Amino acid sequence: MTYLKYFWYIIRHKWFVFFECLKLGVPLWGSIIHDWQKFTPAEFKAYAINFFGPWGKNDRPQWLVDKFERAWLHHLHYGPHHWDYWLVRNNEEHWTIQEHSMGNPPILAHDNHPLLWVEYDGEDDAIHTKANQILHDVVNWLNQEYKALEMPDRYRREMVADWRGTGRAISGKDDTASWYAKNRDKIILHPRTREWVEHQLGIGGLRRG
Repeated sequence: MTYLKYFWYIIRHKWFVFFECLKLGVPLWGSIIHDWQKFTPAEFKAYAINFFGPWGKNDRPQWLVDKFERAWLHHLHYGPHHWDYWLVRNNEEHWTIQEHSMGNPPILAHDNHPLLWVEYDGEDDAIHTKANQILHDVVNWLNQEYKALEMPDRYRREMVADWRGTGRAISGKDDTASWYAKNRDKIILHPRTREWVEHQLGIGGLRRG
């Protein structure tokens, strides 16, 4: 029953993701083969036992934790629609924003050495707020232990479709925007990828806590 339950979940998941992919313009073949690797021996058994076995998330035996982590790593290596696929180890960097008095532009600094004045066109407060958010996101991205390469358009579309389809398969509704808002700080995206994703979700302008 464990394997049948998981098999049925994959089919249900793929069904919802397929239609979300079509809405977002993902190529038809990519929409059909989405998550094909979940059917492989490297993933299927470990996923099935992990999610539908007799243990809860916090009381799984260590052998299962290890087995699932290997299966998850395999899934990421063969799934470029996951943001984790596009992470690379960052060099040890320390970028900061040196704020100045009202009316003066901030300075982007590296190891406390001023490098770049950042000036915003226009006097609209909304423009300054958005520009300041983008600057902080860029600095956070530069300082990540891992940084993200920009995702190709085809895969960022499949990623959002995957998020939406997952929500519908589990809860029957698309709660992607609220899920993303709660997990934003854990998701490492290239600034341009993040801007596109948040526009798609209709939640642009989110600030890091």
